[in-house]
Amino acid sequence: MSSKFLLYKLLDENLMKEAGIYLSLPKLSYADVLNDEKTIELDDSYSYKINEYDSIWSPTENELQLTQSISIKHPSKLFGLEGVTAQENTLAIAVKIHSRTSNFTENLILKKFGMKDSDIEIDFEEVFEPNSLRGTIFFEYYLIVHELHNTSLFQADEIGMQLSSEPLLAYSVSVDGDGSEFPIEEFHDPESGLWRIWMDWVDVYSDSFDSSNIRILINSAHPLYDRLYTNTNKMNQYTLNNIIVSSIILVIQKAIIIDQNIIDEDMDAEPNSIAKAIWYWVSTFNIQIDSLEDISNSAHANLDPFSKE
Repeated sequence: MSSKFLLYKLLDENLMKEAGIYLSLPKLSYADVLNDEKTIELDDSYSYKINEYDSIWSPTENELQLTQSISIKHPSKLFGLEGVTAQENTLAIAVKIHSRTSNFTENLILKKFGMKDSDIEIDFEEVFEPNSLRGTIFFEYYLIVHELHNTSLFQADEIGMQLSSEPLLAYSVSVDGDGSEFPIEEFHDPESGLWRIWMDWVDVYSDSFDSSNIRILINSAHPLYDRLYTNTNKMNQYTLNNIIVSSIILVIQKAIIIDQNIIDEDMDAEPNSIAKAIWYWVSTFNIQIDSLEDISNSAHANLDPFSKE
């Protein structure tokens, strides 16, 4: 772990209080099937797995709207010799949004302001379209130098410099649930079966459990495709469930029996990793992992919706 030494004055807790800088908890919302706005109620954990807060929201079917409120009651306190930049300069509130699994990084200037501005209110909104997000998205908010007209001793002297050692606010949003939901996509091939599974990971302890590494592929060209999602037919619901159970079995068998990974409650794994998803299945549904047969038999027995267990 490296240390970073900054030779210019940074925003501290006292200066934040003097300037009246406040960042609310984020608000997440989406439009339901009736096109009514539904709010996802969040807590102050700063690490949000959406399906733990709202089991209805789907990353493939619903958009996701994030709203963030920021206010600065006395921005003049940030300027001058007692502040973080000279009076002639301009500061800005910026946000960095990034996700390795969704493969994007975005840096946005939310509001620029100067010495003479007062009572700043920022309502930042970002809308993510359906099927545009995977894995975990990180949000980091910063105070930065926006325009530089004068420099003072021991103050930041380059545009874009961050004026706090840590983000003013940082949180993550995970859009693939807690491992109980299996990524499902579609393909179209009249000569193929109803479904197949795709697995391509490097490290089960760090690679995310999302469609970039694992997914069930349902064939929309198959004669049974239209009946598969019919909610009134128990057999069709059972078939879809059996596809998911079979896929879970294959993932567990490959990760534990074939690749010989050790997956238990004491493992060192990322929160949204494939290993965490496997441990969720194993521990929640009492899946035995001693052999290929044990995995298959216990999974079918404990995940069958018609089982008496």
